[in-house]
Amino acid sequence: MKSASIFLAAGLLIVFGYTYAQRFPTNDITQAQAIKIASKLRVGMTREQMANVIERQNGLKGGMGVGSPISGWTYFYVLSNGCSLDLRFDPKGLSTNFWLTAASIRKRSGETILTIPLTNAP
Repeated sequence: MKSASIFLAAGLLIVFGYTYAQRFPTNDITQAQAIKIASKLRVGMTREQMANVIERQNGLKGGMGVGSPISGWTYFYVLSNGCSLDLRFDPKGLSTNFWLTAASIRKRSGETILTIPLTNAP
């Protein structure tokens, strides 16, 4: 009886863990489409302005942010081939404001495949 309870509890933990695990939604967008969308972005956009173009106007979902308030953030969107569209935001001075500085396509391993020029990039 005791071992059956342990197996049942372990099984429930596995099922709940899988069900509630953090998953990144894959967008039905190719690399070429992502490049076309990202090339409409401009240096200096805020996160909200970027989200308007990427998420609201073009339907990408699941943008996850990785970074810190000191070094900046990278938001990524998983593409149909498993690569990601990465959008880099750096801090403006010593404030909590961040602005878009770069866009790229990366492999799952983190290797940059292509840097995407933004519309007003220097």
